[in-house]
Amino acid sequence: MPSPTPAGRNAVGTSSVLAGLTPLIPVPFLDDIVRAYFRRRMVRALAAAHGQPLGEVDVRALADAPGRGCVAGCLVAPLWYLLKSVFRKIVLFLEWKRAVDVASETYHFGRLLEHVLQTGALAPAGDHEPARVRQAIDTVLAHRGTSPIDNAVREAFGRSKMTVVAIARGAGAAVRGLGRRRATEQVATAMESVERERAREVAGVAAAIEHAVDEVPQGYLEELYRRLDAELMRDGAVTQGSSPSAPGPSGVG
Repeated sequence: MPSPTPAGRNAVGTSSVLAGLTPLIPVPFLDDIVRAYFRRRMVRALAAAHGQPLGEVDVRALADAPGRGCVAGCLVAPLWYLLKSVFRKIVLFLEWKRAVDVASETYHFGRLLEHVLQTGALAPAGDHEPARVRQAIDTVLAHRGTSPIDNAVREAFGRSKMTVVAIARGAGAAVRGLGRRRATEQVATAMESVERERAREVAGVAAAIEHAVDEVPQGYLEELYRRLDAELMRDGAVTQGSSPSAPGPSGVG
């Protein structure tokens, strides 16, 4: 199976760090917008690295998580922000765990997306639409079980905890006060400024993640790639009206 490209490794590692720190940004709504910004940028970078540039609709179909909708988000976010203020130590523990989870999920997603790009499934003549690729990746990740990459990211973040928290605080200060109407454009400018100021620290944490992931058995990711291929092939078989040719993925452990 093809190895990740240097550009792909850099995009996935850096984006995992930056998306992962967003739960530590104490600003309702904007933490989710910042996370979406970094994930979309990662998708664009991976697609460009493989000569398969994507339109904005396709980028969002791949990068964006299914939304809760404004009814849920608008009600829950202010309440969660209030709880953060009252129960700072407990919430910090929970948010740190979520930061690790987001970073790990982003890393898994990026590696699987690069695999799809390497196989040409998203090329103009490819067999699969971006939304279907995203669904297939989500299916594989939902059944991955206990992941050694989770442990690798946890270890890397743990060794760099003060740095990660400092970058998150800088990001929070940069977006605090931004209006929701033009938040997407404003967040891009704010995050570019934070990255320039914290480039060395971000690169250091990303390198720590890659170093830890290098210790993960190679067969782990290869198995995820095989399950993703099987999921996409199963979808193709169903689309043509035949029975699935491969079983759905089960946990990796």
